[in-house]
Amino acid sequence: MATQQIDIAQLPIEQLNQLAKQLDQEIELFSSSMNQLKHAQNKFVESQESLNKISPESLSKDILVPLTGSIYVPGQLSDVQNVMVDIGTGYYVDMVSLCISCTKCNGVYRDRILCRYGC
Repeated sequence: MATQQIDIAQLPIEQLNQLAKQLDQEIELFSSSMNQLKHAQNKFVESQESLNKISPESLSKDILVPLTGSIYVPGQLSDVQNVMVDIGTGYYVDMVSLCISCTKCNGVYRDRILCRYGC
């Protein structure tokens, strides 16, 4: 499909204003999407840091379990290898904590998630 080129110097002011408004809306959308990706990236980093702190010595230690963004209840770790990680928007996944903290998996995590979004 061939595209036509338009000399914007020949466009009337109304069309230039409409074009500027459309570009501003697209920039706003891209900025919002970038902020959402950064937020998701930060959640991944927080999850990784939390998983890295779990060790066999953490078994039966007291923790605070988040119910919402601002409500926590006391609890204890009953399994230090299998944990649930919040991946956003109310979704949780089962993960093996020792795997994500090992050097090989940590490198894969860093390469595929963090560096892709500007670490």
